[in-house]
Amino acid sequence: MQLEDKVAIVTGAGSGLGRAFALGLAREGARVAVADLAEERASQVAQEIAATGGKALPVVVDVSQTPQVQGAVDRVRFQLGAPDILLNAAGIYPRRSVMEMPDEEWDRMIAIHLRGTFLFCRAVLPDMVQRGNGKIVNVASSIGLKGAVNGAHYAAAKGGIIAFTRSLAMEMAPHGVSVNALCPGQTDTPLWRLGYSDEDAQRALDIGNVGRPDDMVGCVVFLCSDQSRPLTGQIMLRDIPMKGL
Repeated sequence: MQLEDKVAIVTGAGSGLGRAFALGLAREGARVAVADLAEERASQVAQEIAATGGKALPVVVDVSQTPQVQGAVDRVRFQLGAPDILLNAAGIYPRRSVMEMPDEEWDRMIAIHLRGTFLFCRAVLPDMVQRGNGKIVNVASSIGLKGAVNGAHYAAAKGGIIAFTRSLAMEMAPHGVSVNALCPGQTDTPLWRLGYSDEDAQRALDIGNVGRPDDMVGCVVFLCSDQSRPLTGQIMLRDIPMKGL
């Protein structure tokens, strides 16, 4: 129970990595705001947490919209308490080449990943700074470091999150707020599977090229706990070597 009595907000918590992280934080005693664009998914994960004795609040929010983000944080503060932990995991990943990419798809990618991360960080920071303590973990990607074919917009957004994380960590260090980023590498989530046939996805899983969402829960719990106090501005990279593809 490393996070007992802590209040955590997890964005994109309705599926994939966000869901795994929300469940993992709840198992360690955190009261979790399950934030997602889809009400049904958010409610389902909140029910899973409640079924194991935890406390969770489903929150429907478009992370790219300032009024919705501020409203979500205000609701969490009122119903669960001031946030101690923020985990930004909301994301999309449509694949398309740069030459074929419409403005709207580029803008939406940046809005969900980079703007959403910025908006939620800005909304929770006053509480954390006032308390002199807080943990922020932003989900980036190894693609933000090395790029991807048909994923320049995703790479740009994730690379921006890495740079934003390092910069915010420098700003917040005097206030006792740590800010780190996680680069999970290829992970078996609904977003990852969009780029593969069922056969190719299963083959990648069978030969060990792809991780599972639960693989990174221990690292997330560590970054959100007092044990990680000396760490800020770190980019935690998990990049599985490709084998046989």
